[in-house]
Amino acid sequence: MPTPTERLAVHRVSRIDLDPSALQHLGRRQGGWVGGTLGGALLLLGSGVPAGIPELALLPLGLGSILAFPRSPVRGACLTAAALTTALMIGLVTPGTSTLSQWLSTQAPTAAPDLHAAQVVGSTLVLGGLLHTLDGGPRNLFRAVHGALALASTTGLGIWAATQLTQPDWVNWATVAIGATTVGLVSAQTLLVLSLRFRTTDRIPSRNIIARTLGDTHRGPALAAWQLDQDLTDLCPDHDTRDGLGEVATWVYRLQWIRQRLDAETSRVGGASVLKRITTLSEEAVQSPDSFTRDRLLATVAHLQRLQSHRGALEAERARTAALAEFAMAFLEEARADLTMAQVQPGASRPDRLPEVLTRLRTYSADQALARQTSRELASLPA
Repeated sequence: MPTPTERLAVHRVSRIDLDPSALQHLGRRQGGWVGGTLGGALLLLGSGVPAGIPELALLPLGLGSILAFPRSPVRGACLTAAALTTALMIGLVTPGTSTLSQWLSTQAPTAAPDLHAAQVVGSTLVLGGLLHTLDGGPRNLFRAVHGALALASTTGLGIWAATQLTQPDWVNWATVAIGATTVGLVSAQTLLVLSLRFRTTDRIPSRNIIARTLGDTHRGPALAAWQLDQDLTDLCPDHDTRDGLGEVATWVYRLQWIRQRLDAETSRVGGASVLKRITTLSEEAVQSPDSFTRDRLLATVAHLQRLQSHRGALEAERARTAALAEFAMAFLEEARADLTMAQVQPGASRPDRLPEVLTRLRTYSADQALARQTSRELASLPA
């Protein structure tokens, strides 16, 4: 049976925008990030530990990530540990003296360990690449790469800005406080980058593709949906509405394509000729005096009856697909009228039933996938 996703020439549209839900928490998260960075730096200054383990100077960024996402403290601590481990391991292959190289050396240290720029870059790449696992947003390569690049670059920029703002003759606490605040403010902009979302949606293909993939019988509704989709481009008030209505238009084309496939399958399965064969063979079986011939004729009739039942299932699916196509078309026409009225009369209704319509259309696709999976599982069972 044809499916909603096989060999369809739908048009894919991609865009990058800011997630409104992430923006609602952005200020609070950035405040926690700056506070954690400042607090961690002052805590390290008071303890004096970074003098012997300079890699711990990266700890304030990890504490900032924990305070920025206080609902995931354990995961934030694991990210911090991963970043510090990365810094320690990179120290083994960088010029100069690192903490881990001194620990592994059998000779007495001749100089205090230092922090190499590669250690800062490597640890911030790791921490930034894992930050997207803390905010509850989608976990994908797009966000991981952008988070890593954003934190590495903003941390480097923050360190440079801190060196420009502070003076060597200042007291330690003032230098650390201003420097950590500067680094925290600049690196906190990584959270803004994490608010970006890469979205890909389906759009109905061009008229030429519709004409090439659909026959005359099924082409009309798809072309009408294409025209409605073009009209809605200028009427939609926001990207989300445009994407949703574009998906509805795509569903009209997809459903027409399925109807075409179902019609072709139905014409090859069952029908009046099969019913006539069932009747004829049944009469011959009853009249046959030979048991062997009678059994084979009855087995043939059973096969033809199952074939006829398949035709009934195809016809039911075809009717369901046609109903969904009409449903989607009617909603697109209503949406165009609503959006037109909204432009003429501010405050008029808008297609607020869009999520419901998309849910119904997507449920159809999910049901088809479940039916195919069930069929495969039943076919694999031993007889």
